[in-house]
Amino acid sequence: MSDRDARITRRGLLKAGGLATLGAALGVSRIAAAAPAPAPPVADRKVPRRRLGRAGIDLPVLGLGLPFDVSTYQLFLKQALKWGVDLWLTGYDYDGGNAQRGIGRYFARFPADRDRVFLATNYARGPGDLQASLDEATRESLRRMATDRLDLLLYSVGDDEAEPPAGLVPWAERARREGRVRHVGLAAHHHMDRYLAWSAAHPGIDVVLCCFNYRLARDRVLVEALAAAEKAGVGVLAMKTRALGPSPEGGQADQDLQEHFARKGETVDQARLRAVWANPSVRSAVVTLASIEALGAMVQATGEPPGLSLEDARALAMHDERTRGGFCAGCTHHCQGAVDGCVPIGDVLRHLMYGNAYGERDRAARWFAALPGTVRAALSGTDFSAAEACCPRGVPIARLMREAASRWC
Repeated sequence: MSDRDARITRRGLLKAGGLATLGAALGVSRIAAAAPAPAPPVADRKVPRRRLGRAGIDLPVLGLGLPFDVSTYQLFLKQALKWGVDLWLTGYDYDGGNAQRGIGRYFARFPADRDRVFLATNYARGPGDLQASLDEATRESLRRMATDRLDLLLYSVGDDEAEPPAGLVPWAERARREGRVRHVGLAAHHHMDRYLAWSAAHPGIDVVLCCFNYRLARDRVLVEALAAAEKAGVGVLAMKTRALGPSPEGGQADQDLQEHFARKGETVDQARLRAVWANPSVRSAVVTLASIEALGAMVQATGEPPGLSLEDARALAMHDERTRGGFCAGCTHHCQGAVDGCVPIGDVLRHLMYGNAYGERDRAARWFAALPGTVRAALSGTDFSAAEACCPRGVPIARLMREAASRWC
């Protein structure tokens, strides 16, 4: 976006009207007239809790994403429990299974802590029969994590799946009867509104973990889908709350946002979380942290109510306007159809994000290494200009696909 475009957008925002108008544009229902009151010292805090829909469980508004081996992070996990951060989410394939094994080593050393933790894991469908693969993934997850039950199993919906498989709900009902899994849900990086609606119509699905952040909070369709899912009893967990993209952030827009919140004694990441919590449909934000200091900063941001000042809401909205092309919103029905689905564009952009913006280079490298040869060839041999033209956010898809082919494949 040019400086002229930025000035025009800024004037438009400033003329947008009152708090209600801007709140609707952001999907934020709790915009305060002033910044929230300072929270108590972090050492004295307990993270607030919200009810998780029809699951009927109170969870902390801040959850831990654990995609790495936590064997050497035991003091970190202990401190998380002291602050009430007892929602722990990992994945079956994270770090080649070592993420789950690390949690198992923690519980082996501190078995009493197992009952204090709401333990969740996600699973992407393997080859063969769905129910058999879910059974095997559950058994192996229980073994790795030294536990006799999962509090939540999330089925990670593939971008090529129009809807979750028909056998998922019957499997969820059987797994609950057998006591191996207490709750079953979906994890979705793309088409979140579609899977929220599907879950609302299927009582056997209790939870949806989906991308949600200050950028996506401006998507009225998604915000309405969140509200409808909550009304139907679906518990919503948010991920990708930092709203990072497939390329490292930078530039004047980022610097301006950092300076805005630094003047208030707050970090941008704290503000990003407050923007997520400001939507009452979101029950918890799951974030990946790896130090007590970083966790403490996020705990400090959990003061209730999680309102945004009008000034802060404007700053976040302006940042999104100035950096629209740096973020994939997951609406891959636009771009993938333009290349006949020969490349999973959304998944490629997501793993570029892991490698470039999150610094999780090993995770990205493993995913790209596992791509079929046909997809690798398509990455370098496909004309992505039509896909790029379809993107409502102006993501430079062609350049990023070339980067994926040359740097990661």
